[in-house]
Amino acid sequence: MESEIKKMSEARKSLKLPVYEGLLAEKTGVVLDIGSKYTKYGIFGSFQPKGFIKSQVKDPHTNKLRNLYEYKDADDLYGLLIEFIRKIFFKYFVTSPKDKRIVVVESVLTPTVWRNTLAKVLFKHYEVLSLLYVPSHLVSLCTLGVNTGLVLDIGYSEATLLPVYEGVPVLCAWKDLSLGGQSVESHIRSLLIDEIKALENPDPYIVTVEDVENLSDSIIEDIKVCSCFVTTMERSAEIAAKNPDHKYPSGFMYPLKNGKKIPVSGHIRETAFEVLFELDLDMLNIATIILDSLLSVARDMKKPLAENILLTGGTAMTPGLKYRLLQELRTLIESPPYKDKLFIKNFKFHEFPAKENYVAWLGGAIFAATESYNKRAIQKDAYLNNNVIPDWCNLSVNLPSG
Repeated sequence: MESEIKKMSEARKSLKLPVYEGLLAEKTGVVLDIGSKYTKYGIFGSFQPKGFIKSQVKDPHTNKLRNLYEYKDADDLYGLLIEFIRKIFFKYFVTSPKDKRIVVVESVLTPTVWRNTLAKVLFKHYEVLSLLYVPSHLVSLCTLGVNTGLVLDIGYSEATLLPVYEGVPVLCAWKDLSLGGQSVESHIRSLLIDEIKALENPDPYIVTVEDVENLSDSIIEDIKVCSCFVTTMERSAEIAAKNPDHKYPSGFMYPLKNGKKIPVSGHIRETAFEVLFELDLDMLNIATIILDSLLSVARDMKKPLAENILLTGGTAMTPGLKYRLLQELRTLIESPPYKDKLFIKNFKFHEFPAKENYVAWLGGAIFAATESYNKRAIQKDAYLNNNVIPDWCNLSVNLPSG
C-alpha cells in the first residue's frame, strides 16, 4: 500500500501542463494579433493560437460592448486597451503580463496613435519586459519559408495587399480596398431584405424586413460562414445576365431562438461574395489591385511575385475564392489596360500549412522564437527613458544620424 502511494505521488509530480507551465515561467513570450473583428493570442513557438476572441471589450464608463477600433481619441483607446489586455491575460492566460515578452502582429497601415497607445498600456500599466511589432504581410511568409511573395490580406473591414521581395516590403506598390467580410455581410443583409419584400403572403413564422434589419451581426456572420461560397466566373455571368436556365444551389431555413426562421435562398448563398469582385467607382476590386500592384514594381520583380501569391485573413478561407480570383486574373491580363503592360503567363497561389485566418499570427510566433526577437525588440528600460516606438513612417526615427 505504501509503495502504491509513493508511485502515485511520483506520478503526480511528473504531470505537467506545458501551456500553463510555459506561461508562468519567467520572461515567457506572448503573441497577439489584434484584428478588426477577432484577436488571436498564444505563446512563442506555438503551432496554433491558444484561442480567438472578438476584438471588443466592455466600456468601463458605460458598461457596453465596444469594438477596440471604434475609439474616440488616444485617452479613450487607452482605457479600452487596459480592459482588453487584462481580459486576455487574467481570464484566458490566467497569468500576469508583468515581465513577459510580447509580439504584436500588425498591419503596416496601423495608425500611429494605436501603436503608441498599445505600447504605453503594455509598458507603463502592465510592465511587460519587451515588445516587438511585426508586419503581418512580412511574417506570413515565415510560415512557408520563402522571402518573396505578393501577400493579399482579406480581413473583416478591408483588403490590404503588399508585395514582399527578398524579405523587403515594397511599400510603393501596396494597395488597399474597403472590401472584406463586413462588405459581404452587409450585402447578405440587403439580399435578405429584398427577397423578403418580394414574398407574397409569407408564412407567419418567416422573419419580417424589420426583423432582418435588427438581426445581430453574429447571425449574419453565421449565415455567411456556414452556407455561402464564391461562385465561378461562368456562373456569375449567367446570374448577371439573368439566365432563366441557371440552377441555383438549394436554400434552407435558418432558425432563430424566437421561433421564427430566415429563408436563405440559393441565390443568396451563391451571390453573397460577388461584392468582392464588383468594380467600384475607381474601377477596382480584389483582382485589379493585384495587377495594379504588379504594374508598380520593378520589371524583374513581376514574375516572381505573380508566381508567389499568398491569400491571408478570415475572408480568404471562403470556398471557391482562390479559384475565382485566378479566373479573374487570367481574364483581366488579356484585356486593357494590362494586356500591353503586363506580360505574365502564370499566376500561382501558395497553400499555407495553417488556416488563412491565423497565418499572420503563426508567422509572428515563428519569428518570435528566433534570435531576431532579442535584437529587434524594444526593452522596457529603453521605452521608459524616451517613450518612443520606432515607426517606419516617422522621419525622426529613420533619418540617418549626423
